[in-house]
Amino acid sequence: MKPDLHVVAPDEPEPPILMETVGAKARRLQAEAQAAARKHVLELMLSMSLAREHAREIAEGGDCYPAGIRSIARCIVEDLEGRAATLTAIVERTS
Repeated sequence: MKPDLHVVAPDEPEPPILMETVGAKARRLQAEAQAAARKHVLELMLSMSLAREHAREIAEGGDCYPAGIRSIARCIVEDLEGRAATLTAIVERTS
């Protein structure tokens, strides 16, 4: 006995296939890559800000922390502040 086969219309029509030129695809992918890179840099800047705050808390933590650790934490705060300012300037200039 042959199976009873019949065509069933889909619930939703298939979207039309759009032909994207190579140039358009390259521009789209470049824009996506740049957006991903910008997001990644912003995440780095957020991480640096959090690390700077932790270091500042340790640097100002008084005798709870050994003097050498407080000193290193102060250096980290200064270094991250300068590097964050540089990143901010580059991001603003390239946006």
